[in-house]
Amino acid sequence: MKNKISLSFLCLIIACSAFAQNVGIGTATPAHKLDVNGAINTNSNCYLGGYLGVGTQSPIYKIQVEDGSVALHNTTDSKYWIMTYSSGGNYLNIAEDGSSRLAIANGGNVGIGTTAPSAKLDVVGTTELNGTTTVNGAAKVTGTLTVNNNKGVLYNLSSSTNIKFYTRSAAFTINNLAPHSLSPEATIGFIGGFSNAPQVYVGNIVSNGGTAGPLYQLQLIIYNVTATSCKCRLLNTSNSTISQNITWNIMCLGN
Repeated sequence: MKNKISLSFLCLIIACSAFAQNVGIGTATPAHKLDVNGAINTNSNCYLGGYLGVGTQSPIYKIQVEDGSVALHNTTDSKYWIMTYSSGGNYLNIAEDGSSRLAIANGGNVGIGTTAPSAKLDVVGTTELNGTTTVNGAAKVTGTLTVNNNKGVLYNLSSSTNIKFYTRSAAFTINNLAPHSLSPEATIGFIGGFSNAPQVYVGNIVSNGGTAGPLYQLQLIIYNVTATSCKCRLLNTSNSTISQNITWNIMCLGN
């Protein structure tokens, strides 16, 4: 009798082991070893030794979201940061409350302020760079490019040295300058921060208050240029005596 009971109990264990299948919570037809129909709440750590799939039953990465978005929500600031992929635009998008902040197109182009970047870095809007920036390739600026406290930039066709650009006006008073003669020597100073003597160009006449002689035959001669100043004289190329109060624009280019 005792042997029969033991044999029956052994048969029961074997039967349970053979027919044990998936376990369902909230479902009568579980499709997996553990199938839960409803929310799962845990107040402790949750360890996952395999892959986690959201929207897919066969993830191949530690976390894989199939055809969906990943969101980070901060309750203090009431902010949603959402990462999603646009199959229509072919780009990965990072958005703040629905507004795109960063887009990475298929192939590697990155867009800030645009979801259709046409270059390795495509920025729409004002950009400020604090620190050293290296660009190995062409850089295209469709707006205004300024550096060093809103100073402009000139392209140097002859070398890789940056060009500095400085302008100022120079006023002179000429009284009775004889025909075909030079005025006394004067100095024009620069504050363009040049390291070497720049090229100095005489520009247009911006004002005059002459009383005698042809203004257009009065020339400004530049010489002895240094990094901080140059010497100059006025030359009367006419056959008449010239008396003029005259102001020229001066332009300096150098490094």
